[in-house]
Amino acid sequence: TLLRAHAKAYRLYDSTFRATQKGKIGITLNATFKKALNNVTEDELAAVRSMEFESGIFAHPIFSKEGDYPRIVRERVDYNSKREGRSTSRLPKFTQEDIDEIKGSSDFFGLNHYSSRYATSGLVGSDPSMERDSGSLLSYDPAWKTAKSSWLKVVPWGFRGILNRIRTEYNNPPVFVTENGYSSDGALDDDDRIQYFQDYLEEMLKALHEDGCNIIGYTVWSIMDNFEWLAGYSERFGIHNIDFSDPKRPRKKRKSVEYFKKLMKTRELPDV
Repeated sequence: TLLRAHAKAYRLYDSTFRATQKGKIGITLNATFKKALNNVTEDELAAVRSMEFESGIFAHPIFSKEGDYPRIVRERVDYNSKREGRSTSRLPKFTQEDIDEIKGSSDFFGLNHYSSRYATSGLVGSDPSMERDSGSLLSYDPAWKTAKSSWLKVVPWGFRGILNRIRTEYNNPPVFVTENGYSSDGALDDDDRIQYFQDYLEEMLKALHEDGCNIIGYTVWSIMDNFEWLAGYSERFGIHNIDFSDPKRPRKKRKSVEYFKKLMKTRELPDV
């Protein structure tokens, strides 16, 4: 439903508004990079499967040459659906008309990326579930720094990894990084956040200049603190602090604001 709705909106803009407005339509996907835990084929395949089930299930129908869901996603869900005694697959099938309409329905790849994981082959999660369908066990190195959000492990090389996966899997589409950021407890001196951005942006520049990834933009998450899903106001992503205890919601700049002011002024990564 999401993919069909997106494609119809894209085609409507194409046929009715693009000629006069000359705008671009994209889709933004969350994508965590997965690397094999061990240097064995089973883990390499598990890493790929996990990424296909997380972001490929949306990206492949739009950005791949053939369209439709990733083959491994289709095969595993169909197999598990049959094993569960279902008469039809839990993953609905697209018509050829759907495939043709969805394929190519984005002018750029919007990327939300924060962290990465290791993957190994195995079963986890309830049955049925996306985790069990993918057959991938995810883990992280205990040495990786953790942000205020327990899920946000600092893994700069994974940023370069996911950008290159998009480049190789989807014929190097324009990529706009729509979210990338670090959560803290709210301190104004946010050196950990600055270091996160420094390390991640270094990897993004390698992907751009050394690997040839077609990166057209980057935006920070976030300009200011916000209500963060289940964490409420306890996890702060903003480069501006907001005092949520004050009805006027006063704002103060964090140290990371100066980092980005220097970056934008010099167009170079500042010394940190």
